[in-house]
Amino acid sequence: MMKREMTEKRSYEGVVVVVLLSIALIVVGGMMFWYPERVRFDTFCQTAGVVLTAFGVVKICLYFIQQRYRSIMDYSFTAGLIIASAGVSGIANAEALGANGTRFLGMLVLADAVVMIQYALQIKIMDGKGFLAAALMAAGVYVFAMLAIAEPGGLFERNQTVFSLLTAVSGVFGLVTMGLTWLRSRSLKREEERDSRRLLEEEPVVDMPLLEPETVPELSAQEPEMLSEPFSQEREAVAELSPHSSEMMEEEI
Repeated sequence: MMKREMTEKRSYEGVVVVVLLSIALIVVGGMMFWYPERVRFDTFCQTAGVVLTAFGVVKICLYFIQQRYRSIMDYSFTAGLIIASAGVSGIANAEALGANGTRFLGMLVLADAVVMIQYALQIKIMDGKGFLAAALMAAGVYVFAMLAIAEPGGLFERNQTVFSLLTAVSGVFGLVTMGLTWLRSRSLKREEERDSRRLLEEEPVVDMPLLEPETVPELSAQEPEMLSEPFSQEREAVAELSPHSSEMMEEEI
């Protein structure tokens, strides 16, 4: 039970991170599209660095507070240290990262795309319904992220409007893919519960064989003899020992 609760908590933490990342992409993409003159990538990098640092420190603290070190398969401390280190690096190099804002956002979009690919695979493993839509969205976001990181020929530097729209769309696709995965998992769980209930209802009841009335008196008649056998053996053993015990007492006197 405890292992299941810890697994559910870690899964909940992962979902929260993905939701926040997708929302951040939508907000940043929308601001770049509607208010491009107000968006400063260095400020964004500093803010992202602070958030990552705080999140990493929280994971490290929870690793010790919740005694997760008892599980050999728990990597919360490692993940927290990596995230906190990335956040500190983002704060220290905010200006340099801000000069390459498209690449920085491309790495965030890539993280979202990798999670989307995992969600698509989970849908395929569960029942396959909705897999094609999830796979297409994940593949499109992944290609966009790789292009944003590589920046072939300054593609998105010259087309900031297209880049901002694709960033916002990537966040929307991330939320949609996660929603599809959640709906399919809930549907599959309900189907399994219905199947288990139906199997219990259809399971035949095995009747235990009853003793015939004629055999009951025979057993009741044998019971006193069976109960008296141990006591008779004990009386015989006491009778055998009693002469010897009296002789030993006389010798002592």
